[in-house]
Parts: sequence; C-alpha cells; structure tokens
Amino acid sequence: MVTASLAGTTVLVPRGGDWGTQASLEIAERGGEPVIAELIGFAPPEDPAPLEAAQARLANGDYDWLVLTSPRAVTAIAIPERNSNAIAKTELRIHRNTRIAVVGDSTAAGLESFGRSPHFVPVNEHSARGLVSEWPHVTAPQRILWPRSSEAAPTIATGLTALGHRVDATIAYRTVGVPLTAEARARILTGELRFALVTSGSIARQLVDQIGADAPLRIVTIGPNTTRSAREAGLRVDFEAAQRTVSSMLDAIEQGREPEGE
Repeated sequence: MVTASLAGTTVLVPRGGDWGTQASLEIAERGGEPVIAELIGFAPPEDPAPLEAAQARLANGDYDWLVLTSPRAVTAIAIPERNSNAIAKTELRIHRNTRIAVVGDSTAAGLESFGRSPHFVPVNEHSARGLVSEWPHVTAPQRILWPRSSEAAPTIATGLTALGHRVDATIAYRTVGVPLTAEARARILTGELRFALVTSGSIARQLVDQIGADAPLRIVTIGPNTTRSAREAGLRVDFEAAQRTVSSMLDAIEQGREPEGE
C-alpha cells in the first residue's frame, strides 16, 4: 500500500516524456508535489553520416554485437520503415546474427518496444562499468557497435577495447541543455523546491550551470555512477538510490539513504 510519505515535499523532475510522467505519478502517489522542469534535451548528431553508415553496417551483419546504454540510444538508431502508410513509424534494422547487449531494464524495455529482446544484460550492476566487467567471454575479437551520446564517458569503448574487441563508438545523438523555467528557478532559489532527481551527469552539470552548486536543493541520484558524476560537477549528493529506478530514488529520500563516501 502506498502511503503519503512525501506529503508536503516538492520534487524537481528534470526530464519529460514517459520517464517524467511516470516519476511525477509516483511522487504524487506518495503525497509529494512533482515539478517537471526539463534540464536536458536531445538532438541528432551534427554530422549524421557516421551514424547512417553504422546503421547500414548493422543491417548488413557487419557487427557481432550492438551495445545499447539508454532508451534514447535505441530510438536514435531506429530508421523509417519502408512503407507507404501516412503514419510515420520507425524500425530497428539489426541483422539476425548480431547479438544485442543492454545496460539495464529501462534500456531493455526500450528495445522490447521494437519487438527485440537483449541477449545480454549485466546482473550485478546495471551500468556501463557493469556491462564491461560482466561481458561474455569469447576467444575471438568481436566487432561491436556502440551508438552513444555526445557526452557519454568512454567506459564502454575503453573497457571492451581492453578486452581485445573492436568498438565503433558512433555518436547517435547529442545531449543539449534546456533552460529552467522561471517558475522552477524561483522555487529552487527560495528553497520551496526541496529535492531534485538526478539521473545523469548531464543533468547534474545543467543544475550547476543554471543555478549553481550551492542552491538550497537536496540532490537525489539514481546510483553510484551518477553520484560520482554529480560530485565531479560540484554538487553535494544527499541521497542515493539502491537501484536504478524512480521508486528507489523516492525510497532513498524516505529512508535517508546517503551515498557511500559522504
């Protein structure tokens, strides 16, 4: 049974779309007030040619593995279907012999929305680091496509290359900042908006760039990797989720779960 455990609490939801809607619903179910104010958005690569070439190689079976590290990466590599219907649709053109690895459940769900299932998901840590550390052992070098964000850390490419594989780290989309609304900024600076859900280093950096590291806002991260990125950006992290879910982030607020190393 969901209780009003966040009654009287305002929470910044820095992403829109399905994620922002679901997060807002969960906050409201616990009695809190969600405030959606997008801090990041996404745009196509400045030069689309490398991605288009990688998509063609992916369809032709030139890659042994496709590595996906976010739902956004899934949609970024999808291309228009070949049909004459008025409704625009996209599809994933992945050769049947190419195996697919994802970092965690949300990316797997994005993949499954296109009717495909992953062949490999790390068990112990749903992150780029976890994927590399648990990568399946093979004797021959593998050709791997990693369609990535423009701001992604090189963990996947560096780690899999060190294991002897060949990685094409192709930019599939750019992460761009979105200015805070005047209302959200005012509520943060006056202390009325108490918590912020931080799910990536990009969001952490936007918070620092737009309101400063010392704003009266308590930071809740989605896991240890995001905690590290937030600290590198200059933020103090107050709470850290035990699992990479919105529910776990809200649990961390309720339970006062502080990140390690504080």
